[in-house]
Amino acid sequence: MERGEAMPEAFSQDVTWEHPETRLISGKNALLEHIASRPEPTSIKVLHAISHGKVGAANGEVTLANGDTRRFCHVFEFTNTKANCISAIKRYG
Repeated sequence: MERGEAMPEAFSQDVTWEHPETRLISGKNALLEHIASRPEPTSIKVLHAISHGKVGAANGEVTLANGDTRRFCHVFEFTNTKANCISAIKRYG
């Protein structure tokens, strides 16, 4: 997601993304369009990535081409305990 790329099969049709910088994004197509429109970073450092049952999280730092660095934290809710399909994302940072 931070790279501006995502596999469509990783999201449910009614996925939602709560993001502090944008409106609530609802639906797979809207989410994929939003992800693709994000600036491509020059580097991503994932500090932690964990999952348990139907919930997972990842946090880290992204550096953009202009040199700006920002921190991120994504909390994921999955449709099942296999954690192979995302139903909701909440972004912090």
